[in-house]
Amino acid sequence: MNAEPLKDLVERIGALTSPQRSLLHRRLGLQAPGFSGPSAPPATHERLAAYLVARPGSNLPSVGELRKFLAQRLPEFMIPAVFIAVDTFPLTPNGKVDRNRLAARGIRPGSPVEGERAEESARPPPETVDDRLLEIWRKALGNPSIGPDDDFFEAGGDSILAIQIIARAAQAGLNMRLTEFFQTPTVSQMAAKIRTGNDRPEDSVRPAAPPPKGPIPLSPIQHWFFEQGLGDHDRWNQARALQLPSGMETRQISQALSAVLRTHRALNHAYIRKPAGWIQVATTAHDEPEIEAVDCSDFDDNQRAEALDRTLATLNRRTRLDSGNLLHAAHLRRTSPGNDLLLVAAHHLAVDGISWTILLEDFETACTQVRRGDSIRLPTPSINVETWVNQLHAHAQTESLTAQADYWLSQPWSQAGPIPRDRNDGLPNSEASAELVRTRLTDSETRQLVASARSVHAAEVNEIVLAALCHALSAWMQSDSVLIGIEGHGREPFDGSPDVSRTVGWFTSFFPVLFSPGSSADPATIAAGVKGTLRAVPGKGLGFGLLNYLANDPTLTRGMAGIPRPEIVFNHLGNDHSPPSQPDHLPSVEALSGHARSPGAPRASVFEVNAWISRGRLEIALNYSRHLHHRETAEALLARMTAALSALGETGASQKAIRPTPTDFPDAGLDQGDLDRLFGQDQ
Repeated sequence: MNAEPLKDLVERIGALTSPQRSLLHRRLGLQAPGFSGPSAPPATHERLAAYLVARPGSNLPSVGELRKFLAQRLPEFMIPAVFIAVDTFPLTPNGKVDRNRLAARGIRPGSPVEGERAEESARPPPETVDDRLLEIWRKALGNPSIGPDDDFFEAGGDSILAIQIIARAAQAGLNMRLTEFFQTPTVSQMAAKIRTGNDRPEDSVRPAAPPPKGPIPLSPIQHWFFEQGLGDHDRWNQARALQLPSGMETRQISQALSAVLRTHRALNHAYIRKPAGWIQVATTAHDEPEIEAVDCSDFDDNQRAEALDRTLATLNRRTRLDSGNLLHAAHLRRTSPGNDLLLVAAHHLAVDGISWTILLEDFETACTQVRRGDSIRLPTPSINVETWVNQLHAHAQTESLTAQADYWLSQPWSQAGPIPRDRNDGLPNSEASAELVRTRLTDSETRQLVASARSVHAAEVNEIVLAALCHALSAWMQSDSVLIGIEGHGREPFDGSPDVSRTVGWFTSFFPVLFSPGSSADPATIAAGVKGTLRAVPGKGLGFGLLNYLANDPTLTRGMAGIPRPEIVFNHLGNDHSPPSQPDHLPSVEALSGHARSPGAPRASVFEVNAWISRGRLEIALNYSRHLHHRETAEALLARMTAALSALGETGASQKAIRPTPTDFPDAGLDQGDLDRLFGQDQ
């Protein structure tokens, strides 16, 4: 043992007061030999120093162990979201902890306690259920240090990422449901409950059931789409790009894509307008779809960009709802040295964000099998989309669902006024008039915000971003109430609901929420109110669309139809959903959206706010119409949001910012006043 650090520690321990030494002994009581209980004999300074110097980093408790320890002593909202070990605390000249310098240290959600062994990064291939699950979680969260006892949601996960993990686990022969994921949010808990069939991923491949005959009921979001009065229903697409290995033939790509189309039936539904309304029917998958090939090898950067734009325009114009051919692709050869690009455009009626993750992963699998000369075998969807829609219709008639109508019909919707316009000259709020402003936080700002959301505000990131939006809107509108339409992923579980983690389709849920932030309230107070309001929505809003479009009670349907439609839409897309193998230089989703919609189609909202975390940075995009608002107005709203997020993310926030709400204790029967008095915040 090196004598210098030992001598230094002896001197430092000797300088401590008796109470400080006692506190140090108590803090080490669970691990230091000879200090394991109150009756242990006092240790000399040398013994304690020797223990501290010799103590290996592997003896440091894991994040999971720390959380377990604190969970036995503190309410959930007071447990820190991030733990980071430091050698010393930075001090001010007055000897106090320098919080600014401490906050400047890099932290990230789910960071391990310092002392994790370096060899943890070089792990053997997973063998047990625990190992396979842990590998999947680490890849999805982008954190190789996640441990078996670390909470998925505290490590930066969200429900969208949970659904993706369930799908990837199914490919590895590990079966779980979303409800179980929320009940057992650690690898060790999940592994204890997991249902495994055969350990081989190939066993998840089984023959698909034949498509149903006759009309298939529409889902709530499909009803919403057709009632918008769009001039061109065929062009409401989404597009994605996928890197391909150089040398892959267009014919091979067509084979792989054909297998994907046969696997996911939502891509083969036709939509036909009848006198009584729109219907959808299942069609036969097209054999080996025609794929346009574009050679970009002799193009410069500008010519490649032009080729990308032309190809996207062509793909988006090919969609025809009445044919059931809802997906089209193009092969761009040599878009960069040694690489090809696949462009895919699909109608939104058939896909959503989670669906794209499933489709691109399946396509990569199919391409690998084709290049090897193997037969294509893809995992079967967890359930057919037609079965899911039928389940929604059945659930809409249940007593538990109709009981939610009391909530929706009792809200004081009239308190929210219309969104002010900068222009009122009658120009249409069309897709052609849409413009975009955006902002992007830095890595450190995002880490700070995520950590503060959990540890200071006891909230999810989407709730914090939504609070910033409410703050910006109420200040701009000078209104104490704002009405916002919330988009959710729509795959919320309910009683008897099937597993849809690997099912492709448009599942989005949409529901209005009336927030009352107060035009002069500070961001922390607004965050507490937004969190409480959002968590009070029954069933995470899924029931609104069911009651509005699928209920058989005419009186209820009329009542739901009377609820005002929000002019502002908010959608938190979670973490980046791109396949982990995709490079940074691929065209962004924003760059691929240029020709996705008909220019003359009406926009469905006045403001559309999308937020997501991509590669560790929070991004916010605000869409508006130049026919209704000036760019300066949109930029000012986004600037107010950014300022509010900065305030909410401050790690040095006062304890008054920690304001628990009744939704933090749903079974306690306490109101906000009770909690304020209980936690001393009624001053």
